[in-house]
Amino acid sequence: MDIITTTFYNDNYNLAICICPPDTLRHTPLQNKMTEYTKFYAHRLNQLVHPDNPIKIYESTHIDSALVDLQDKHEYVLILSAGMKISDMSALFDFKDIIDNEDDFFVAGNLRDGEDSYCEIHHSILLVDVKRWCRAGSPCFGGWENEVRELPVVEKVINDKHITINFTGEKKEQHHQRQGWGYIEAAGNNNMRVISLQPSRKYEYCYPEHRSAEFWDNIIKPEKNIDLLIVQQNVIKQIRSVSFPKIWLTNTESIDFEIYNNPFYDTVALPASGFKMINAVNYMKDTGTLLIYDYNPLSLAWAKFIYESESTDIKELAKQWKDRQYFFVAGSKVFSDKENTIYTKEASDSIQRSIDAFGSGSSFFTDDFYTTLEKFRKARVQFIECDLFNDPKSLTSYFEGHTLVSVSNIFSTDFSAINQPVFENQKCLQNFVKSINTNFRILGQDAYCRRIDKEIENGD
Repeated sequence: MDIITTTFYNDNYNLAICICPPDTLRHTPLQNKMTEYTKFYAHRLNQLVHPDNPIKIYESTHIDSALVDLQDKHEYVLILSAGMKISDMSALFDFKDIIDNEDDFFVAGNLRDGEDSYCEIHHSILLVDVKRWCRAGSPCFGGWENEVRELPVVEKVINDKHITINFTGEKKEQHHQRQGWGYIEAAGNNNMRVISLQPSRKYEYCYPEHRSAEFWDNIIKPEKNIDLLIVQQNVIKQIRSVSFPKIWLTNTESIDFEIYNNPFYDTVALPASGFKMINAVNYMKDTGTLLIYDYNPLSLAWAKFIYESESTDIKELAKQWKDRQYFFVAGSKVFSDKENTIYTKEASDSIQRSIDAFGSGSSFFTDDFYTTLEKFRKARVQFIECDLFNDPKSLTSYFEGHTLVSVSNIFSTDFSAINQPVFENQKCLQNFVKSINTNFRILGQDAYCRRIDKEIENGD
């Protein structure tokens, strides 16, 4: 288990997120695709936010119109350019630290040395203090005008390719031809600070404005090999990932279903992932059936391998399994050597945390891992290969009696985010729910990364 447990209380910040397309992106289908792509990651941040006041997500045609529209509603606005991926949700707490600790900042962004021109704030990601933006006269962001005008003189400080700027208090005529000069000018004229976001792997911008037609062609036909930017190739890899058989050795969610009223069901269904599928046996009636399902046949094969084995040493089992090169923990490979026999420390620690979670204070049931594993191997278990997006009946036709089904984050994954718009993924989830004919309780996340916990009666 690898779970972020810290909570962001938006009551204290009134932060909003607005997604804006880059000015130079002229490819409408790609712009729409990238907007939906980034919208998914914006919504996913709300998993870390207290549900009483989630971060509101907006779209706008431009950074300037975004601030005008939101100035009376929010104190801080995080601008994400369409094409931005937030791969590590803890980035939210990096933005929180800036708000908490950086006095008098007007904007935090990706600052770049203008070289033969004025400094630039790149459009990809900006954190704006809205009140200071208003006090500075609601300035424009500043685009690609390519002109000479009187601007505040800045001192550029370069440290490990990280740019910060200080204002000297002087002004002079200077040439600008890059973005963000309007914010820099306003900050310098009003004794406010411009802060550079620290370089981070937690978020990545794919530059959809670069070779847009070729990028779009590769999104539509991901089997083609087109020479694109590395960050664009990473997006294509997400699309191709559906055919790459990753097997999740541990969970990024609790092994418990976190239900405490009438927790015993005739049928329990959940994905073939981590240790949760073992603990699921505790939620079945003695005569019940456990359905372990997945789109990936190798994930099912691994689950069946555990089920049919007599060994209680999961680490050794994983090292013995013929397809162990496909094991992953929290997005990283499990083994560090070419033979796939030496665990990374991250993987080893994650497995141990998962084992320790059984019978602990965080678990509803008192049995330890080994007792639960024995119970799992004696239970009635079926392994089902299915596609919940296009053929929900391939799973739900197996449901009998009162059913507990977990969809986990199947409708809110990196693959689903780039494959189709968020609202289309939500429709697929709704179709899945409609395909169930038994009384059931459904748990997991919807396409907007909101928690699902719903009981539905369908008859007898």
